[in-house]
Amino acid sequence: HAVVEQTPDVHIVINDVVAEGDRVATRFTVLSTNPETGAPKAIEVMCFSRFADGKIAEEWQIGVPVTNPVAAPPA
Repeated sequence: HAVVEQTPDVHIVINDVVAEGDRVATRFTVLSTNPETGAPKAIEVMCFSRFADGKIAEEWQIGVPVTNPVAAPPA
């Protein structure tokens, strides 16, 4: 995937998962390092999924950059 190739130190931290019926809501943080500047970067993401027949049938996501992220955790 292009994102992983551009930022090989990417880490995903699952913050919350809530499920009810055929829906799952997940809040997670994507942490990485800007390859050009070496500065940490982070995006907070909300993902809503609807499942049918054991597979994701629909998914909606929104991500917001974190203003002052901390460094990504070590690999």
